Amino acid sequence: MIDLATVHAAFPELTALVPLAASGQRDVLRGQQAGTEIVSKIVRAASPDAEARILREVEAVSALAANYIPTIYSFGRRLLGTEERLFIIEQYTPGETYRQVLQREPLQSLAKVLSLADVLWTCPGFVDTWVKLPALRVPAVARTLGG
Repeated sequence: MIDLATVHAAFPELTALVPLAASGQRDVLRGQQAGTEIVSKIVRAASPDAEARILREVEAVSALAANYIPTIYSFGRRLLGTEERLFIIEQYTPGETYRQVLQREPLQSLAKVLSLADVLWTCPGFVDTWVKLPALRVPAVARTLGG
């Protein structure tokens, strides 16, 4: 897990940061920016090619607008301690991941499957490189609408 003091030093505009997840490639923190709830993803790119791909994908996603795609507020590079890292600051989206939904309810109704298919159908090409179904967020609104 990333050192929060280092993150605070690199991102003084972010407050109330708490860790959500960590892996070898990224650290995910929840916090606030100017009173807005955000998620900050701090990424370690494996290579210059990987970094270029990540930046292209984030740029493409930031151009999309849909209620199931979090708004990307900013992205780029920042120095964290002695290491330059990629970062993405995006809208916090409450709800469960699709993995959590499937663990709780492995068999989904046809209506829920069709709702998910409708969401995925609206962004062909994007799904192949960006959407990882187990991590897909299921917003509270979608759950109340039967999705």
